[in-house]
Amino acid sequence: MCACCSRCGFCKPPDFVEQGRKALDANHNEEAAGLFRKAVEADPKDYAAHFHLALSETLLQHDPEAIAEYRKTLELHPIFTRRS
Repeated sequence: MCACCSRCGFCKPPDFVEQGRKALDANHNEEAAGLFRKAVEADPKDYAAHFHLALSETLLQHDPEAIAEYRKTLELHPIFTRRS
């Protein structure tokens, strides 16, 4: 990986969701939440990043933040909602 990978256009950007999943698997929930926040900042329409951020916030007992992220997940990917 080159030193300029965020600017050169040739390098693959970091996969914050994958890194966050690994942190969750290792029970590093605070680290995972930070990585998922970066994923959301990088792609605000990534429902998986929002979902995993919500999960991390739940595990950290940050309920208001978790609820907001679960709602955003449903807004972006409404297939998870019930249909009448």
